[in-house]
Amino acid sequence: MPKDDNFQQIATEAPTMHSEFGGRVLRCWKDIARHLDVSVRTVQRWEREFGLPIRRVCPGHGKPVHAFVAELDAWRTRVEAATRVRSEQPDRLAGEARPLAAMTAVSSTLKTIAAGLIGWIGK
Repeated sequence: MPKDDNFQQIATEAPTMHSEFGGRVLRCWKDIARHLDVSVRTVQRWEREFGLPIRRVCPGHGKPVHAFVAELDAWRTRVEAATRVRSEQPDRLAGEARPLAAMTAVSSTLKTIAAGLIGWIGK
């Protein structure tokens, strides 16, 4: 099968290639990680756990990946904004957990006292 000259050009320009749809394209995990200033493993974890917009020509792990810089930047902006909003809100769960823990401790103490009284009365 003859090689397509256009394909060869695209393959050699991959790290700095521009797409008519999404702007600059990053063609491997290392380039994506370098753009986000984190490790490759972190980028892969962010894809799995937080929906980092990574694309594959063929689905599945171990397949070539690419990402649009504009999508990565938009994702990072959304995540940073959400993190900032969460950090500004008071920790509601911490306040709710304290009374629950206290009620659990009181309940356990009352059960122990009741069991002791039942045992003492039964003798």
